[in-house]
Amino acid sequence: MYAQFEACHIQIHAVVVDKNRLREYLDTEKLSRKTYELLLERAERFIVEEHPKQNCIMVLDNTSQQLDRSMALKHSFFQREGTTSGLRLRHIVELPMFVDSRLSNGVQLADLCAYNIFRAFRERDVKYPYFQKTLPFVYKNQRTGLSRLEGLKVFPDDHRWEEFLEDVKNERAHLLSQTGSS
Repeated sequence: MYAQFEACHIQIHAVVVDKNRLREYLDTEKLSRKTYELLLERAERFIVEEHPKQNCIMVLDNTSQQLDRSMALKHSFFQREGTTSGLRLRHIVELPMFVDSRLSNGVQLADLCAYNIFRAFRERDVKYPYFQKTLPFVYKNQRTGLSRLEGLKVFPDDHRWEEFLEDVKNERAHLLSQTGSS
């Protein structure tokens, strides 16, 4: 599956949540909607920056009927009103598609990437071998330099991984310098 990253020009977008720093009012459903909102913002910015004439549709793993419905309603709200940061979703169309991950290679690949990122942050292990295979494909706008990873959002802003995030950026720059990519 890792060979698909380069072959398909994969650009990974992810949200990492520091659950130890969450506010008490964020239950599972609210947290799911918030992380989805943060992911939508990354996807919209990516499309605007890299493929402004294109649109995208979000494909999500089925969870439960209640949570899927809640996500679809929130998606519709974001399309009408914009996100809480004020971003208008002009390139993300329709409602998300919900699929069984067992039947979708794309969702399985997303699950693989999510686990690799989760595992690296949980253990604070930038050298985790599967994270190293994933990290070069986390989206970075070509105009901003190696010090930023626009495809990765850590939430909330007062997370405990500030130093580790710097290690991640440095490791990504190192990995890209070895392959000659940017």
